[in-house]
Amino acid sequence: MDSRSQCREKYGAIGRVYRSGTTDLHTHFERERETTERARQAEAEAARRAAEEAQRGALRQLLAARVTYLIRKGSTDTAKDKESMFRRHVPEDLKDRKATDLGTTDFKLVIGKLVETGHGRGAAKLRTALRAAYQLAVDSGTDPDVPDEFGRFGITTNPVASVSARSLAKYNQARERTLSATELTALLKRVDTLDQVPQREALKVCLYLGGQRRTQLLRAQVTDIDIDAGSITTYDRKGRRRTGPRRHMVPLIKEASVILEACLAEIKNILERRAAIGDHRQVPVFSTDDAAPMWRNTLSGLVKEISDNMVKEGEARAPFQLRDIRRTAETILASLKVSKDVRPHLLSHGPGGVQNQHCDRHTYWPEKQHALKKWAAYLEKLKESTATDGGREVANR
Repeated sequence: MDSRSQCREKYGAIGRVYRSGTTDLHTHFERERETTERARQAEAEAARRAAEEAQRGALRQLLAARVTYLIRKGSTDTAKDKESMFRRHVPEDLKDRKATDLGTTDFKLVIGKLVETGHGRGAAKLRTALRAAYQLAVDSGTDPDVPDEFGRFGITTNPVASVSARSLAKYNQARERTLSATELTALLKRVDTLDQVPQREALKVCLYLGGQRRTQLLRAQVTDIDIDAGSITTYDRKGRRRTGPRRHMVPLIKEASVILEACLAEIKNILERRAAIGDHRQVPVFSTDDAAPMWRNTLSGLVKEISDNMVKEGEARAPFQLRDIRRTAETILASLKVSKDVRPHLLSHGPGGVQNQHCDRHTYWPEKQHALKKWAAYLEKLKESTATDGGREVANR
């Protein structure tokens, strides 16, 4: 239709309205525009509500609720891990479906895909994480500790629980890798030369304190450190504890104390600068941004980088992880005649057995101090030795 035809049609419509008795054409067409706009908005709102309804109870909402639940419980690092896992390994189209509509087969396919690509350990972790999310919804009707939001999903059964864990069990086998004296010597020298100061200091404290759990150590606050008393307090939040996190006190040997004293001095300077501008936020002991505690995977990634370089340079016979350093420390402590009664108290192994849980109230403080002094002396001998033959000398002493 050309412009002249359009004009004739438009003005013809106006003429018909005028002849029908409507003389206030401006008001008439303004009302028509308002009516059309209201209809458009109503249609858009209906579409939005339909989309929301389609998403209500979706798997992505259940997974997000699980992450939020972990954060509320104080398990921020675990929440980050789970959020990353769900983002990377759960397909978007599956997340868009209602959680109640998904069955065991849907999750078997997702978990099986990880197994097929050689990530068996990741598959086992994903199954555990998905199962935990659904179980919260199942338990919401009977467990007062579970927020009401999980009950709104209407989930009564756990489809992930039926995904067999038998074949995944082999991927959960305990690691056995320990570092030799020569490898540990090379590791110590590489750690001393790291450019990333916060990461370096955190890793050194972890090493000097006998391989403490990274997650517990990285959560430490200024008030958890007592230089005068020579102690650092960490908290074990693993498992479901009726009395809250288990308190774990570690003696500060000289090497760790020097590092932490420098950290506290720097934190004091930061707090003074912030206070001058009305900023009263606290500063974690170990942080890369002076705002949030260092993420545990930061140290794991750093150790992996060191491990890769050591393997490349012929300084390590095989790759290793941060948890292998902890295992190495306990193995060496055993060789230094630190008893298996003391080592669990030093390294924050959960107390087991009736005697340990209910009867033994000894703090093991002197024993822990003595064990760490032995450990520090061993590390000092390693650092004084050469990377080629010194490690063997120390190992034979």
